[in-house]
Amino acid sequence: MTLFIDKTNRVADLRIVDEDNGVDWSIDFFDVGALEHRYVETALDDAYVVDDIDYLIDQANDMIQGLGDFLENGPSENNRLEVEDIDNGDARIDPADASDPSNVPTDDTGPTR
Repeated sequence: MTLFIDKTNRVADLRIVDEDNGVDWSIDFFDVGALEHRYVETALDDAYVVDDIDYLIDQANDMIQGLGDFLENGPSENNRLEVEDIDNGDARIDPADASDPSNVPTDDTGPTR
């Protein structure tokens, strides 16, 4: 599961799956090591913070179809993109370390930044 949250607080799980072996390689494709991550209450997990989830979806689809920035590589027909929306904008992200449950707020004051 590779969770992302964007500036609208949309939370989605994006998976790029190699249909030959079932491996999800979305972490590599989206280069998540360079992204900030935050705990998301509605997902009960950390999510990578991005500007726009739709942009990530467009980039993954372009890679699979061999379009745009991926034109010279051609289509990647053995890959598929799976998108599961976890939350469409009501998610609360908390900058506290998710590994310490005492830092995670439990009230309903809305999104924090």
